[in-house]
Amino acid sequence: MFSDMLAAELAGRIGARVLIATDNAEVEGILMSVNGNLITVVENNGYGAGRLTSVSALYVNFVRFLLPAA
Repeated sequence: MFSDMLAAELAGRIGARVLIATDNAEVEGILMSVNGNLITVVENNGYGAGRLTSVSALYVNFVRFLLPAA
């Protein structure tokens, strides 16, 4: 149930800068898409810049919306 509500909320925020945390990793970047419970982010930090990363909403611990870069 939570994952469905999370996916619905994120679907309205496509293009936002986000930090998504799971038990094993953090993904920072631009929210690209939400399809069902699959969240896709374009990473924009470090050597993985431009890499697409997908995370299942079932495994998300929290999402932080980041301020745009100045």
